[in-house]
Amino acid sequence: MMTRIRQRLFTLRHTYSNPLDAQRARILLYLNIAIITMTVISVLLLQIPDSLSSGIVDVTGFISSAIVIVAAFFSYTFIQNGKLNRAIWIMLLAIAAGTLSAILFGNNGTPTVSSSVVIFLTIPIVAAGVLLSRRGLLIITALTLVVAAVAAIIQSTITQPVTYIPARLAISDYAIIAISVLVIIAILLAFFGTLQRVATEAIEVNKQRQWVNLLGLELATIDNEVELLSMALGQARRVFNQYFIEVYLTNDEGNLTNAVISWQRINTIRSIDANIVAEAARSRILLTTSLRDEEARRTHMAASTSYAAAAPMIIGTDLIAVLDVQGAQPFSQNELDTFQQLADQIALAIQRVRYTNELQTQVLDHEKTIKRLQNQMQDYSHTQNQNVSDVWGGYISGRGKQAIGYNLDSTAAEPVQATDLPSGLVSTLQSGQMEVATQNGEQIINVPIKFRDTNLGAMSFVVPADQPLSERQLEVATTVAERLAQALENTRLFEQSQSQALRERKASEVATALIGATDVRVVLNMAAEQFKDALGAVNTRIFIQPETLMEPLAPTQQEK
Repeated sequence: MMTRIRQRLFTLRHTYSNPLDAQRARILLYLNIAIITMTVISVLLLQIPDSLSSGIVDVTGFISSAIVIVAAFFSYTFIQNGKLNRAIWIMLLAIAAGTLSAILFGNNGTPTVSSSVVIFLTIPIVAAGVLLSRRGLLIITALTLVVAAVAAIIQSTITQPVTYIPARLAISDYAIIAISVLVIIAILLAFFGTLQRVATEAIEVNKQRQWVNLLGLELATIDNEVELLSMALGQARRVFNQYFIEVYLTNDEGNLTNAVISWQRINTIRSIDANIVAEAARSRILLTTSLRDEEARRTHMAASTSYAAAAPMIIGTDLIAVLDVQGAQPFSQNELDTFQQLADQIALAIQRVRYTNELQTQVLDHEKTIKRLQNQMQDYSHTQNQNVSDVWGGYISGRGKQAIGYNLDSTAAEPVQATDLPSGLVSTLQSGQMEVATQNGEQIINVPIKFRDTNLGAMSFVVPADQPLSERQLEVATTVAERLAQALENTRLFEQSQSQALRERKASEVATALIGATDVRVVLNMAAEQFKDALGAVNTRIFIQPETLMEPLAPTQQEK
């Protein structure tokens, strides 16, 4: 019970983005609680006993104490709602009013600067120096000096002697001095302690952010996603001194799965869950929680942690994962900013690895496709060449020759036997390359006739020796040979088409004649005659199974 009350009173619930504002808010928070406590003690131990002993009620003192308590309460409320400047000015004006009223109405309702209450004047000045800017400090200081000067001037007009008994004022004067000193010490201790902590935190955060930048460079060298996450989480736990740092990746169903599975942590968080990891994935903003929040927001937290932060890892418009950080101490705004920076670095590294792996997979698939197509092209080319070679071999052998030759002069093309080829043509046929040679005072150009990388033959040109050959002329000879190869192939295909058409026509005529016969013997005689005409046969024999002729003929209409 006491622990929860203490946590609620002394915990700064609003998150200030400026660390200096957070420092001043925390100081003022403690100062408000201290002032309320000191004021209540002062009323109980000083003002009430004095009123009872003297029989005179110090109305001004009670009103001042009430103003200070009410102002401290409102200042505390404004601090927790993020309205720091309003809280500071309310508290400082209340402190200044309380201390200055003790000067203006200190000695039986008359101003005085000669009593122990003068020490109260240091409290608003010290508080202003800690909480306000230099302009605010000068305003509070000037106000204090003006009020003290007014009290001194009024006191200088009082000439009646004042009698007091030191023994009666010793305790009250000491209490006033002690309360003032304690309040000033509390303010200074809170300021210097917080200032040192903020400076230490700033140095540590600077180191952490430098490490986050270096981590991004290290992650750029890793191409495996699991290895990348393991290395990033391991170093993050060491640098941030937090064991519970996890990355939950989004899957196809929209749920979150633990990237590096551990038996100590939950492995799956649904997208509809109420904890801050799922909520950060839905809202895409950094969220925090603690043991003070409702249980549904912290169902993912480990038993040994009290605070948690969830930072979404977003690239463009896509949510890649959520970074989960848990610890025993509250996180400052600087630490939360660093966590988000860490999440962004890891998200960029994950995206790079995924894109790289995807591109590598596409490259491998393309390489396999290219290789398969190359093999198919090689097989097709080999098949085509083989087919061309076989077709032309059959075409030539069908004419009863191994080769056909022509001797072309200026008048006509004379067919000659090509069984005894010149050595130059034989070499060109074997190599498939153009050859130029000089023989008997003449230049002989041997050019292969190639169709689809298959040598159909070769042609030889004879040029006078005194006529130089240019590259242009050799290119023309090669072009002529290519056109000749294409023309020969077209001619062969035309002849083949004619022969096929002739065979189809004759077969159709024979079939038409045979289908019209109604007697087996007539069909056989007609078939023999048609085969003689179609094939040029001298003698035709047709054999059928003897049982066929022994079967009775189908009865005619007259026999029925």
